[in-house]
Formats: sequence, C-alpha cells, structure tokens
Amino acid sequence: MSIYDTIGVHTIINAKGTSTRVSGAFLAEVTAAMQEVAQYCVDMAEIQTAASEGVLTGALRTAWKLRTAKSAKTTRKNRQWRNAAE
Repeated sequence: MSIYDTIGVHTIINAKGTSTRVSGAFLAEVTAAMQEVAQYCVDMAEIQTAASEGVLTGALRTAWKLRTAKSAKTTRKNRQWRNAAE
C-alpha cells in the first residue's frame, strides 16, 4: 500500500513527460533534493520568503534583459534611420 492509497489518491502512468500537472518528472536531482530536505524541519514562511525572493530576482533579471535587448534594437534602428537620412 502506497502513501497515496492511504489518502485515497489514485496513481497514474505518466505518458506526458515533465508536465507539472502529472507530478513532473522523476529527475535524480529532484529526488535527491527531496530526500535531503526531508531530514530537516524549517519555518515554511522562511522557505516561502526565500523562494519569492528567488522568483523576484529571476523576474527582475529577465525584465532587465528584455529592456536591454529592446533598447539595443531601438538604438540599431535609430542608427539605420540616421544613416539612411544622410
């Protein structure tokens, strides 16, 4: 009997790959991380804060890259326009 059986959840065969909807994938890194963190107790609010900061940092980094790329594209277009006008 699995842990899912004890709570009445049916297991499925994952034929979709790494879809989160069907529990993601069985990645060795993820399994190892889960085994490691299962050894400790932590404050979930602290975990959520750290995760949120990581997500925010990633989002800001992505926004900056997009802004920089857009700025570079605009600069190239302006140069092309100026060169064509000369």
